[in-house]
Amino acid sequence: MTLTIEISAEEEARLRERARQQGENAEAVVSALLRAGLAATPPVRAEAARDAFLQHLLAEGVIPAIPERRLGPPPRPVPVQGRPVSETLVEERR
Repeated sequence: MTLTIEISAEEEARLRERARQQGENAEAVVSALLRAGLAATPPVRAEAARDAFLQHLLAEGVIPAIPERRLGPPPRPVPVQGRPVSETLVEERR
């Protein structure tokens, strides 16, 4: 895969210096840094992100407690007669 990135002149100079020190070309150094960075960072699961967000809200005093998780199937939509609400809103805004 070929990927183009934009870096500052200072970053380029630091990259070239590191490559010189390691006896490699800049592409090899970038590739090694990228592989190491990806290996060190586990993927964030949606559940972990949600937990971290709720912990932040609790710490900031936005919510009084973390709500319990609901287990089981998600709620089913309730059938409604008539036009969709979105159509009604658009018509009323005209």
